[in-house]
Amino acid sequence: MSLRERLVKGWFGRLAREAMLYHPVVFGDPARVTIAEGVSVENVIVHAGRVAGVRTDRGTISCEVVANCTGQWARQVGALAGVTVPLYSAEHFYVVTEKIPGTAPDLPVMRDPDGFIYYKEEVGGLVMGGFEPVAKPWLETIPDEFEFQLLEEDWDHFSVLMESALVRIPALQHTGIRKFYNGPESFTPDNQFILGEAPSLRNFFVAAGFNSVGIASAGGAGRALAQWIVGGEPASDLVGVDIRRFAPFNGNNQWLRARVGEVLGLHYAVPWPNREFETARPFRRSPVHAQVASAGANFGSKMGWEPKPCGKVPLTASGLSRSYGSLEVFTDVDLRTSLRFWSSGCRICIG
Repeated sequence: MSLRERLVKGWFGRLAREAMLYHPVVFGDPARVTIAEGVSVENVIVHAGRVAGVRTDRGTISCEVVANCTGQWARQVGALAGVTVPLYSAEHFYVVTEKIPGTAPDLPVMRDPDGFIYYKEEVGGLVMGGFEPVAKPWLETIPDEFEFQLLEEDWDHFSVLMESALVRIPALQHTGIRKFYNGPESFTPDNQFILGEAPSLRNFFVAAGFNSVGIASAGGAGRALAQWIVGGEPASDLVGVDIRRFAPFNGNNQWLRARVGEVLGLHYAVPWPNREFETARPFRRSPVHAQVASAGANFGSKMGWEPKPCGKVPLTASGLSRSYGSLEVFTDVDLRTSLRFWSSGCRICIG
């Protein structure tokens, strides 16, 4: 099938969660895999800086490795082990319409980033959802008993998506809404998921915070995590999703709540090379921050600090000028600078 045929006929592929789970559950080796549902984790047992077991409401399980794949509960489960898992849930919305003439199961998935919305076929109608620019954070602590539940409808918050949808597909103006869905979904501070071994606890692994792309990422993330557990180190470059990129301050609930309101909307935002987060700032400032700011500096954000980018940076209304061309930040930097290092009887490591 050619690329054109794939685009026209909708060869994108869709997978239901239930279908994805069916194969490993049914065909997995029951002698090696036990699936226990309805079990509450009460504590993680630690001995000499590494995992030793898990205590549940049905008893204690001794083990050498724990994989925290508990979704939006991962932050709370991590806290039981003293591990920072910085994610926070936000309300996420979509609607399912009544049947629309001409809609077929092989309809391509449609995305309108300018309108923050997406569509896909659903039982003869459409699923329409999106990633609004300013999200609605949910609870700080997710109740243990919250499962297979929905949140209250919020048409006022959904209106920015609905208005765009009516413009892009006029047929929606005279199509009924079958169901409004509002469910919480967890997001991370930098819009990348969290994977790997916790730096503060040996053999405590995390795979969580998939920012609404969990099904699409599950196969690769699961394989990468399994390789890491068995091999003792990542089998590929995972620095962009490695849990070690975060510090304890990233688990601050107030900081997370402020940041997640921005992160959800970045799914359909243009990924400018010099884009900086605008929320949950400033968090850490140097002693000379006020003086540098008063001189007209524009700041970036690195590990909570507010460093000043190099060079004279022209500003737009939203901060740094945005472009895929040469960044103005380097216009007054002499690239011919020579750096010299010398040593007398000791080693120098430059990273």
